Amino acid sequence: MTSFNAPAERDINWGPERTSIVAIIALVFALPCFIPGFGIIASLLAVFALVGIAGSKGRVGGTGLAIAALVLGLFSTALWTAIGYGMWQGASYFKEHVFRASNTIMIEVRDGEFDKARVRFVQSSADQLTPEKFEAFRAAYRERLGEFKGIPDTVQGIVDGYSALSSQKNALGDPPPNNIPIPAIFEKGTFLMMIEIAPNQKVPQSSTISLPLRNLAIFPPGADPITLINPELLRRRPAANGNAETKTGTEAPTTPETSEAPKPDAPAKPVAPTPAPAPAPK
Repeated sequence: MTSFNAPAERDINWGPERTSIVAIIALVFALPCFIPGFGIIASLLAVFALVGIAGSKGRVGGTGLAIAALVLGLFSTALWTAIGYGMWQGASYFKEHVFRASNTIMIEVRDGEFDKARVRFVQSSADQLTPEKFEAFRAAYRERLGEFKGIPDTVQGIVDGYSALSSQKNALGDPPPNNIPIPAIFEKGTFLMMIEIAPNQKVPQSSTISLPLRNLAIFPPGADPITLINPELLRRRPAANGNAETKTGTEAPTTPETSEAPKPDAPAKPVAPTPAPAPAPK
């Protein structure tokens, strides 16, 4: 009777001979999940590794490594997909409701459609806006910067616009709260425009812009800003002690250092009675 104990047959079925190189590479790509795109590569390599391990009939191992790489790769891919979608949504909202809204208002001011531009602002600002203020604002920026051309609304245009404003933003310093810097293109170049929003106020129902706009100003380099409503609204800075902010028109007049508080009247000294005159001699 023939015995089938050939060494070659036992070697073929004797466990895995080596670990899958593809599974190792997949895990290497899966571990740095903070790098975008590595998760997709790790997932694909992990699938290839699992297929190769399954077809090796036990000669190749590394199933655990491949599964770990697949799980990490899928998690990283899902995470970066969510982050990318959120950034895309944020950029779309910013471009639509900030850049295009600002461009619409500036075009209406440029074309003299002051009534249309007025309803874009929150009610507290719209109550202050008059045709004379719009006209003065337009005349001021035309004199210094030339005619308004537009605000970029493409990704490349926005990047180029902010690059052109790098020196102007550094000269401005930290902007006040609720202010958004925007590159605005005029005949004489690209200049910094700041729009101030009022988060706690509602946009008028007649406005087609959902941005609660309060004020806007243009900052020519080395000159005072050209402001639509109040020149001080975009200049608020912490006071010297760093705790309070300067408010326009609300400061109480300071008392000169040389002035002193009035002193109470000193009590009058008692006056001695006048002696009676001596009688004349007879």
